[in-house]
Amino acid sequence: MKQLVVNADDLGLTQGVTRGIVEAHQAGIVTSTSMLVTGPGFEAAAELLASVPGLGVGLHLDLTVGHALSGASALTDADGAFCHTPAGIALGLWRSTIDPALVREEWGRQLTRFQTLGRRPTHVDSEKHVHMLPALFPIALEIASRAGAPAIRITADSEVCSRMRPLTRSWRGAAMLSALAYGARRRARARGLTSADACLGIIAGSRLDRAEILRLLARLREGTTELVCHPAYEGPELLAFHSLHYPPGDRVVQLNALTHPDVLASVRRAGIRLSRHGV
Repeated sequence: MKQLVVNADDLGLTQGVTRGIVEAHQAGIVTSTSMLVTGPGFEAAAELLASVPGLGVGLHLDLTVGHALSGASALTDADGAFCHTPAGIALGLWRSTIDPALVREEWGRQLTRFQTLGRRPTHVDSEKHVHMLPALFPIALEIASRAGAPAIRITADSEVCSRMRPLTRSWRGAAMLSALAYGARRRARARGLTSADACLGIIAGSRLDRAEILRLLARLREGTTELVCHPAYEGPELLAFHSLHYPPGDRVVQLNALTHPDVLASVRRAGIRLSRHGV
């Protein structure tokens, strides 16, 4: 059976992001989302969740967007805003200028905030996939276990080997994440956590339009696949997050693609079962 989890990241980042994700679920193929509890739109997103009981909601661990819940530290600037890129975090961990204990404290507080929703996360993943860094993956596993989440994202794009040209920035990032995933699935299983058999959408990145989604659906393998996406309505609030590296208009393109009749029809014709994490 071909089973597909379509996960929209960044719920709670802004009201426009949340509105786009909810629409992509109600009128499209999105089945799951990841809540960014550090986002300025968290409270509004929490209120909207009651209207979408069928939408799976996971915890989107964060070290790169918004303000830390644990206050100013080596992870932030003087105002408590996260100030590192994923590469900067990796370098800080390697140089020991960032203590993993700070990450454990921060992610623990993010879990506590998620739990105010009164629900168990369906899975755990992270902004910019930083939970896949070797020093941080064990902490992500701890958080998932504490949360009672049944699943964790293993970010290894299954198209890395089949799409080696051109060597784009997104391909290089996906290849690095796939390398970091070596052994991660085994470690997750040892903690009783599941993960999708394959992951898509990392290489596509900002180019996840209707044609790309149709192409990915046509190549879908047997088993469970996660498609990572970022639908949203954009505006000044979202554009203020320069660290997100998505061209203006891209998230709206994804929203339109995920709700397009051709995409819905393709899922039906292929006999693809839309699902959530941990189901």
